[in-house]
Amino acid sequence: MGGQRVLEIVHLGEVYRLQTTRFGKLILTK
Repeated sequence: MGGQRVLEIVHLGEVYRLQTTRFGKLILTK
């Protein structure tokens, strides 16, 4: 673990979570 970051974004009343893995991959979940 340790390398993962989660950024929460609120857009038009919806909450999205933008995650970066330790491999530099971006994951956007709703």
